[in-house]
Parts: sequence; structure tokens; C-alpha cells
Amino acid sequence: MTSILFFLFFAGIAFLLFFILRKTLKIVFRLIVLGLVLLIGIVGSMVIWFNLDKPKSKNPPVKKSNVKSVR
Repeated sequence: MTSILFFLFFAGIAFLLFFILRKTLKIVFRLIVLGLVLLIGIVGSMVIWFNLDKPKSKNPPVKKSNVKSVR
């Protein structure tokens, strides 16, 4: 879910930049800026998807202590 929101945020920024830069830059430079912002959005959302959106395990690993047990 977080990765989808991240991508939609950057897609919105790219959309706004494309129309804000309409009168100041030529189409080639606008498309380059648009591509860079979308690339950041895609790569960032994939990183979030692969790292943060994984379900947490119910049983965390048990930490072993270095103390030897006495028998």
C-alpha cells in the first residue's frame, strides 16, 4: 500500500511539473524532466514494495545468549 501511494505522489508531481513547465521549456526537456520524476517514483516504489511491504513474521527469532547452561 505504501509503495502505491509513493508512486502516485511522484506521478502527481510529474503531472504538475509537465504543465507548469509548459510555457518555459520545449517538449523535449519537459519529457526528460517527466521521465526522471517518474523513474524516481517507480524505483522508489519498487524498493518500498520489496523491503517494507513484506508481512512481519508472527514469531520473531529467538536471540541466543552466550551464557552456558549448567547441568
